Amino acid sequence: MRLLAITLFMILFTLQLKAMESKLPDHQWQSSLGGSKQMLSVRHKMLGTNRNYKAEFIVYNTDTKESYSSNILVNTDDWGEVLFPDDFKKSDGSIIYSIRVGEKFGGSFIWNCIVESDVVVGGTFSFKSSLDDTVDLRNTISD
Repeated sequence: MRLLAITLFMILFTLQLKAMESKLPDHQWQSSLGGSKQMLSVRHKMLGTNRNYKAEFIVYNTDTKESYSSNILVNTDDWGEVLFPDDFKKSDGSIIYSIRVGEKFGGSFIWNCIVESDVVVGGTFSFKSSLDDTVDLRNTISD
């Protein structure tokens, strides 16, 4: 019985070593691209302003011609921050599940922040997923 236990242990140990030596399987990888979300923010610079204000963020996808919005209440001197697309809704009020142009994730966007009927800040940003267009860069690194 003891010999059987030792033999079984050796077989399992050998299999474990073999598994650690083998190459990890292709098509089992995941990635998290930092560029799939965009933080937008606003802050009134005059310190001591003792009142809160409503900030409406509007994002327009120039590729699909869709608009998205998010409304927040900003406390006095704090930064008002929203995360696109997580904190936004489509113009019909529905939730955004993904940002796509055709079959691929991505898009080019223009944004505004509106406070008291004035556009106070704005800008542009874009998302592009290149996971399907992987280029091997190992040759570009010299030792």
